[in-house]
Amino acid sequence: MNATVTLNTKLTPDEKQKFVETAEALGLSSSSALKVLIRKFNEVGGFPFEVRRSPTIDFQHPNLFRPKVEGEVSVLPASWREEDAE
Repeated sequence: MNATVTLNTKLTPDEKQKFVETAEALGLSSSSALKVLIRKFNEVGGFPFEVRRSPTIDFQHPNLFRPKVEGEVSVLPASWREEDAE
């Protein structure tokens, strides 16, 4: 049998309670749920899901591009290239 070590972290009581409840709803202990996350994290070389902030857009920013609208058609600048949008 391999030796084991302890990993400690601090959570708010609410975070811990929600974690325990979610793990139990999946049929896991909180310890088993953490082991699954750690094993997958190590397997894929990082988080096994997307971790990033949601981008925020300031629609009042003066540099925000606003296309000219003629009828029901947006008119883009001639410098706009379709491949830039992909």
